[in-house]
Order: sequence, then C-alpha cells, then structure tokens
Amino acid sequence: MTGVDTGELMRIADRIESAAHTLRGRARTLSVVSAGVQWRSPAATAARRSMQHTVDQLAGCAVRLEHAALALRTHAGTVRRRHAALVDAERSVARAGDLGRGALSAIGRRI
Repeated sequence: MTGVDTGELMRIADRIESAAHTLRGRARTLSVVSAGVQWRSPAATAARRSMQHTVDQLAGCAVRLEHAALALRTHAGTVRRRHAALVDAERSVARAGDLGRGALSAIGRRI
C-alpha cells in the first residue's frame, strides 16, 4: 500500500485559518472606522448600520472558515488513522499468508 500524505490537507487548513484571521482583522478595522464616524445625520446612521452589517458578515465568514479548517484537520486525522489500520491489516494478511505457506510446506514434507 502506498503512503498517504495528509500534509497538503493540513497546509490548506492553515491557509483557511489565515484567511479567517485576516477577515477578523478587517472586521475590527471597519468597526473602528465605523465608531469613528463623527458626523450625525440620517445618512451617517445609515452608513454606520451598513458598516456594522458588513462587520457582522465578515465575522460570520471568519467563523465558518474556522469551522472548515477544523473539519479539514479532522478529516486528515481520520484519513491517517484509517490508512494506518489498512497498513496493519495488510501486514497481518501478509503474515498469515507466510504462516499458511509454511504450514503447507511442512505438511508437504511429511507426505
């Protein structure tokens, strides 16, 4: 059985987490900008609401990206464990075959 490299999955999860971190930073920056709006008017209120909506959307996207990265890491772990189990089973079958051939040889020598 060939080896399984889950490293690429982990690297993708790292990039996804990095994107989530970037989104959180941009959300914080936009929140600061929104809070710093000095003018008072219906248009300013609408602008602040719009910016806050965008902040909320960015934060929600960051959470979903973090969940995706976690799911990918979990999947990589599952792949590694299942691959290891298959390798162990393959070795057990090979050992059983060796034992079986040895037993048949011993029987053949007695006949």
